[in-house]
Amino acid sequence: MLIKRIWIDTMEGDMPDPDTGDADVMIEMENGEVWTAHFVTVPYLQQQLELSMAVMPHKIGFMALDTPHVIIQRLEKDVIEDVVYELMGSGTFESVFDLVIDTPSISEQEDEEI
Repeated sequence: MLIKRIWIDTMEGDMPDPDTGDADVMIEMENGEVWTAHFVTVPYLQQQLELSMAVMPHKIGFMALDTPHVIIQRLEKDVIEDVVYELMGSGTFESVFDLVIDTPSISEQEDEEI
């Protein structure tokens, strides 16, 4: 798989604080597949845990992470891109990112050519 484009999507529009932020990262491959994961810092996770405890009636400290999370030291564009390429090179990319848009099947491609 070859990477065509890397998107870094944040709620604020600009990159959040590199020490305490989070961002959704989407990867478009040359074959049309789109993969996603959520990049976070340790302080971001700690803040989310504290928020969870503040609203829980029994003050149980837990979080359920339903999307893949990549924990990094600093939330910076260069760091995110380096991590993505490292995951690709090490063969672990597909175990860390979720596939959200699959490539069209051969029959769908043939229908489009008609």
